[in-house]
Amino acid sequence: MKTRPTALLIGVLVPEVLAFAREAHQAGIKVVVEGGARGDFDAVADSSLIGSHKPQKDFFLAACALIGVPPERFLFIDDTDRNVRGARAAGLSALRFSGPADLSYARSALSLPS
Repeated sequence: MKTRPTALLIGVLVPEVLAFAREAHQAGIKVVVEGGARGDFDAVADSSLIGSHKPQKDFFLAACALIGVPPERFLFIDDTDRNVRGARAAGLSALRFSGPADLSYARSALSLPS
């Protein structure tokens, strides 16, 4: 059985996903956002500092290590199929974001109220 995610990695920096990330963070979920995002999150995964980028496995593993949470405890949200596949190959759960309705799955996966 797959482990329930307890942390969130945000790869798509659109307002709806960033608002969801802020809400999750306020609810106690650890949140890592991709470089370029600002806000009160646990860490920023900056590919220029990590030395690799999406969809490389090393990027995802380094992003998880920023907050000391194993990959199997992360949910990754991005709008690109190859990045979602890369995250899954690195051991993360992943959601391809195509619109705000997709966040209901993320909400459920993280046990957040509807």
